[in-house]
Amino acid sequence: MNILILGSSGNIGQVLTYSLKDLNYNVYGISRKSGDIKVDLLNLKDGDISEILERYKINVIINAAGVISTTTLDDYMLNSITLVKFFNNKIGKKLKYIVIGSAAEYGVSEDNILSPGVTSPNPYSIYGYSKLCQTAICEYYKQNFNMDIIVFRLFNIIAPNLPERTFIGSLIKAIEEGNKGSITINNSKIVRDFLDLRDFVNLVVNAITKPFIAQSVFNAGNGYNLTYGEVIEQAFKLLDDNGLCKPKIIDLNKSEIFSSSVCNISDTMDKFDWKPVFNLNSSLDWCLKTRKVYI
Repeated sequence: MNILILGSSGNIGQVLTYSLKDLNYNVYGISRKSGDIKVDLLNLKDGDISEILERYKINVIINAAGVISTTTLDDYMLNSITLVKFFNNKIGKKLKYIVIGSAAEYGVSEDNILSPGVTSPNPYSIYGYSKLCQTAICEYYKQNFNMDIIVFRLFNIIAPNLPERTFIGSLIKAIEEGNKGSITINNSKIVRDFLDLRDFVNLVVNAITKPFIAQSVFNAGNGYNLTYGEVIEQAFKLLDDNGLCKPKIIDLNKSEIFSSSVCNISDTMDKFDWKPVFNLNSSLDWCLKTRKVYI
């Protein structure tokens, strides 16, 4: 099977590329920064798309393209309408799509359980709005053209090479600096659903081979929340176990817009024969070993 990954140079795109190649899929990538196929993802013409899809005999397209710090029109377009040209392409209409959305689409919700099709999206960021726009486009093409499109609303991931603007990325960076390192958080009681990126890769692998599913949108998370404080405590335990120094934690103890709602993954588990298998300890251990904090 031949897979095209849009956004192959990003944190998620890179791990997907390596993992799928290890499973003997033929994987090709397009990205604004780099990729196997040297094209401008934002300015592809219909003829360019046809040539790519024909030359590499693409069966599945995975859209991992996106910019969390959405500050320009190009960022917004990359997050929201990159796929439209592929959907409108004669060959592209016949392919399977796995699209990475975001929990930011839910935004600030009063629901205790976040469920696609039940919880009304209420984004509070440009990034959230851009991803919600992408989901709406995907649902439109699926409903009106019967295209095989799956959208995964991805919650917070745990992975070794996340940018420092993320909580996990900044925590790992501080740990690397030992007792000279520090991390500033708004509040240790902030809750998030954290999913190991390896679990998400396994979900995508299962989705690749699934026959057409009528439902469009699924949550990709762990199904339970952890506080920042719990994550830090577990990371520090690993440091203690390995005789390493701990960074300084600066807790500003101020409020932040966040939700204590729980991610509902029951449909995801059922439809894709999948469940998360990595716990917090194994996820953090993977990150710290990968970054060579300890062996």
